[in-house]
Amino acid sequence: MGLFDGLFKEKSCTVNNEKELTEISSLKELITSQNLEIEKLKLELHNLKNTTLPPKQVYIMEKNLKSSREANTLLEQEILELKKKNSYDAISHNQIYNNLINNNFIYKLGIETFFKTIKFEEVRNFLKNNNILFIQDMKSLPSLKELLKIKNGDLALEKYENLKKGIVPWDLRVFLCKGDKVHKIYKNKRKFITYLNKHNIEFMDDMNDFDFESLIVKGGFPKKAVEEFKILTNDYFNEFKLENN
Repeated sequence: MGLFDGLFKEKSCTVNNEKELTEISSLKELITSQNLEIEKLKLELHNLKNTTLPPKQVYIMEKNLKSSREANTLLEQEILELKKKNSYDAISHNQIYNNLINNNFIYKLGIETFFKTIKFEEVRNFLKNNNILFIQDMKSLPSLKELLKIKNGDLALEKYENLKKGIVPWDLRVFLCKGDKVHKIYKNKRKFITYLNKHNIEFMDDMNDFDFESLIVKGGFPKKAVEEFKILTNDYFNEFKLENN
């Protein structure tokens, strides 16, 4: 298995594109069928202008014609959305790959996670006492050499310097580029997590530009719940996303 197989599992850009192109083709066929029905209704109405028909029947035919036109407009909008998404997915896929291999880290990494082993306990305490909660804040220390006075401080400093060079374990690299997994942040929102999984949203970074309004229309979520999801998402980005990202 390649390094990127797990990260892009079930999110293959090619597979998604093929699926969406098939869906676009089906929608176009449906629009063509609807257009034929519209022309048929228009012709019938035209031919019946000089005949005597009950007003109710004329009203029904005009209503059917209007409904068919509105349905076609919605289908055409859906095609446009799919085309935009198709293009965005390709760009997004390439951006994620570039971030991972080029050390374009986007998210803050807590010192509790970076220095999680027991041997770094004194290092963690030292950093917390200096209000250093994220590894990216270590540059604000007056002198990193102060770490050398702490037990295993030399190992901690070496680990930090390796991070700056891009030498970092794969799981931490994914976190730095993609953030937490959504199930951790929305852990008590089972229905929402199921919805996100269905739409191949695995990491918090996938929530960028997420269309929350669609949750009400397409997902059947109450407005109050959607507002709560928005707050959770914004709070996460405000706390963990690095500035200028």
